Amino acid sequence: MGGVNSLLLNLIEQEKIKWALPHELVYNDRQRTEQLNLLTKFGSELQICYKNATAMNVLEYQHWWITDGTWVLEFGGGELESASVLIHCNPKAGNIIIADRFKLDSNVRQRMRNVCGATNYSLALRNCEHLARYIRSGSWVCVQMLGEGILKRSFFDYMTIYTKLINCPPKELDVEVVSGGQIFENNESFARLPGSVVGKFNKHERALTKMDDARYNILMLGPTGAGKSHLINMIFNEEIVASASSPQSVSRDLSFSKGTFEFYNNGSTVKDVTVIDTIGLCDSLLNEQEVLTMIKSKVQVNLVYLDKVVVVCSGRIEAAHARAIKRFLSWLKYSQYKDKFMFIYNKAEGLTKEEKAFNMLQMCELLGVDGASEIGVRRDNAAIKMRNVMATGFPPGADYETIEEDLETLKLGIACLGNTKPRIPVEEKTCFIL
Repeated sequence: MGGVNSLLLNLIEQEKIKWALPHELVYNDRQRTEQLNLLTKFGSELQICYKNATAMNVLEYQHWWITDGTWVLEFGGGELESASVLIHCNPKAGNIIIADRFKLDSNVRQRMRNVCGATNYSLALRNCEHLARYIRSGSWVCVQMLGEGILKRSFFDYMTIYTKLINCPPKELDVEVVSGGQIFENNESFARLPGSVVGKFNKHERALTKMDDARYNILMLGPTGAGKSHLINMIFNEEIVASASSPQSVSRDLSFSKGTFEFYNNGSTVKDVTVIDTIGLCDSLLNEQEVLTMIKSKVQVNLVYLDKVVVVCSGRIEAAHARAIKRFLSWLKYSQYKDKFMFIYNKAEGLTKEEKAFNMLQMCELLGVDGASEIGVRRDNAAIKMRNVMATGFPPGADYETIEEDLETLKLGIACLGNTKPRIPVEEKTCFIL
């Protein structure tokens, strides 16, 4: 940092002031009213675009916006002082890159409404790329603040406690998750059997603290539509995260769900847990590199260790899915921590035992994992071994008796009643080649 020039240091000092402000958009009511009326002028075919810009004559970055070819919605217009959301029909000039084309549907229109009149601009936390990508996909993400992005390289070492706000949605866009209630009523009463596990959800967190590293931390990974979120709901027997079968990831960001696992074996033992749901790999609205880098960065600024990695697949495993999963296995040192990984072929209801076995074998071959490796657990006061690969099927509306065997095996494998040492490190310096 000693070689940083004075202009960049001045820009960093200005950013520090903005980081200390509440992470909010802070609407200008007059501008918001005007801009809401202007939204009706946008056509149905939209583009997300960017071009190179320079901040305060010292820092080159990408300036992003949304346009229909005539009307433009952007955050800041390229300037930083008193930057706010702008809607106008002034043509853009220069070397413009069209990153994607998409339709102005009801969800996109609502997201455009959500940001009208926004102020409180910050290059690191609330910038033009955050806003444009939010409108396009629903994810508050700036790739320039990930990995080796120019903005991250410029600001990260100065951000201290504010690193956990990187790519977190501001307060106005941070959707509150409301529990949909229990999935199986009276589940606890018929799950209190020797060796059983009962998951209880407590709360969601936007970010974790150093104290949370002592919890049992579970990372859920898998392609879009594989059913990660649904499995989390099943583990806790509560509708706590949105889930759906869709070509687009329901989880638009990482979510941290805190709760407990209670084990029954001649009395009960309670373990504090955090289950981390992730945006789907190969998400249809964010490219593979963006999704990989986003998950890795979020995990690293929130955690030092993981205790379990659960990889979820379903249906046909595409080459892109396998490639993305292999990168995570390499980053998290699968070869050294095999007993900390669990591989699930999900949505297998209706398949025969032979079909399940074939799909699990194919999954292991495509991912390059050892399907014969085992996890040490305890059941009925005895140490036992169970395979780290399983097939599950939890169709919506099924009664507990129908899915009991799969669900209890899933919870036992994830909870890992055996030895939890050593833990998987997720250091920032870990090599992660994109």
